Amino acid sequence: MTMTFSQRPASLADLGWLERLKERAMRAELEALGRWEPQRSRGRIEDALKTADVRIIRVDNASVGSIAWTRTMAGWKLSLFYLDPSVRGRGLGSSVLAQGLMEHPGSVELETLVGSRSRALYERFGFKYVHTRGIDESLLLRR
Repeated sequence: MTMTFSQRPASLADLGWLERLKERAMRAELEALGRWEPQRSRGRIEDALKTADVRIIRVDNASVGSIAWTRTMAGWKLSLFYLDPSVRGRGLGSSVLAQGLMEHPGSVELETLVGSRSRALYERFGFKYVHTRGIDESLLLRR
């Protein structure tokens, strides 16, 4: 069963919560790649809050994830797509991504960690592998 969700705009006041979410969602994968750097993570989140449309994903009045969309010359860049581990595996990621892709027509690019399970989700939506740079794999959806 797919979870019903809502979204609200994020602000700088959400920075601490977003940092904790990223840690819960990504720390193990980043540590396995030798790249867990809390200060770097904080900087990336701060930059996104200043330049992207960052959204907080909510289920049953609880904040459980985030997603960010940035306009680019070629279309859109998707980033900060994190879900709390407690809500994974129930279709929420697919629902959020489907809605976001409908709202952001055109090409969409993103990066995912090398070996990340999230790549399968993106490929189900038509994203194609472009290249690997360090610990990141770039994926692109052209429409």
